[in-house]
This record gives sequence, C-alpha cells and structure tokens, in this order.
Amino acid sequence: MGSRIVPYLWNPLFWGIVILALVTNYFQPQHASFWSSYGMDILALPIYLYVAQVAMKVYYNRSRYEIPYRDRWIVWCLVCLIFEVILPQFSNKYTSDWLDCVAYLIGFVAVFPIVNTLPNFLVGSRVYSRKKL
Repeated sequence: MGSRIVPYLWNPLFWGIVILALVTNYFQPQHASFWSSYGMDILALPIYLYVAQVAMKVYYNRSRYEIPYRDRWIVWCLVCLIFEVILPQFSNKYTSDWLDCVAYLIGFVAVFPIVNTLPNFLVGSRVYSRKKL
C-alpha cells in the first residue's frame, strides 16, 4: 500500500502549499493583514481535498480518480458550516466570519485544480505505472 502512495507524494505544488501554510501559521504578524487573516483559509481546502483524493485513489486503486464536483461542493459547505457556524458557538477560539467562507471558496475554485493536475500527469507516466500481475 505504501508504494501506491509514493507517486502522489512527489507533487511539488502540494508540498509548496503545505510549507506555505506552515509558514503562514508559524509567522503570524502582530498586525492584521489579508494574508494573516485569510491565508490559511485559502490553503485549507486544497490540502484537505488533495489528501482525501490521494486516500481515495489508493483505496480504489485507480490512479486517475478525482473527487466528484458535487462532493467537493459538499465538503466546502460542511467546512463553512462547521468552522463558521457551529464551532464559534461552542468555543471562543473560533470566530464567525463570512469572508472565511469566501476564502475557502477561493482555495477550492482556484488553488485545488492547479494542485490536482500535476499528480495525474506524473502517475500516468511510464515511470510510475504499475505492472499487471
């Protein structure tokens, strides 16, 4: 199973987004800026969706599997509902801000398709194709 995941781990765009998210989270400036307020929200859904898609590719053993658009919209709605409606009612660490939903949407619509194109190209090449037993 580990060898089936390896081709997806070579996606430099995914790792670039993960590193950018870690740097954004670690070096949060004292003053509020657009990136410090919404940067993690823009990067969150591409990371969630890519990891979920890799898990589904490995589970179904299909290198070209893509999460259906309907399911992607459901994930966006659930993330907005959980992080912007439900959690702010139970904890002061979370704030309800509709612009966060817009930031999730930007990451979902603009960033995830870019990250999603590279692994299909790499896995479809001869280097990573699996031999039939």
